[in-house]
Order: sequence, then structure tokens, then C-alpha cells
Amino acid sequence: MAKNVELPTSQRPKVIPWEPAEFGAFLDRIGTHRLGALFEVIAGTGLRRGEAWGLRWDDVDFARRVIVVRQQIVQVSGLKKRDMAPVAGP
Repeated sequence: MAKNVELPTSQRPKVIPWEPAEFGAFLDRIGTHRLGALFEVIAGTGLRRGEAWGLRWDDVDFARRVIVVRQQIVQVSGLKKRDMAPVAGP
């Protein structure tokens, strides 16, 4: 544990949302990509990358047009899966 350490301050970058034309151009470009449908879901719902990667078919209700986020996938540098402790979900 480090004591008496001052962490440097940093500013978060300002987020600039896409204009409708930019969003449309993005959708046009990804249409043929093998993960195009996933990118559309992310762009249209605001899911984070880990939430999208953690989706399972059981999480998607097409009839009600609802996605339930039950888990997310995270990448931890330097650790192998076997070294990570499981995390309990809700």
C-alpha cells in the first residue's frame, strides 16, 4: 500500500455524440462487417462493449423488443482467466 502519494489529476475527454448523418454513415459502413449487427445494437442502445460481449440469446426478447443486461465481459491485463476470482451477479 502506498502512503502519502499524490495522484496526478486528469480531465475526462469531452464526449461529442454523433450527428444523425454521422450515425447513418456508420451504419452504412458496418452493414457488411461480420459483427455489423452487434455494432448496430451497441450504437442503437448505448450498451458498453463488455455488456454487448456478455449478451446471450436468453437476454434478448425480440417479441417485446427488450434486452436485459445480466453480465459483462471484462479484459484484465496480465491475468489469465484461471487467476481471476468469480464475481457474483445480481
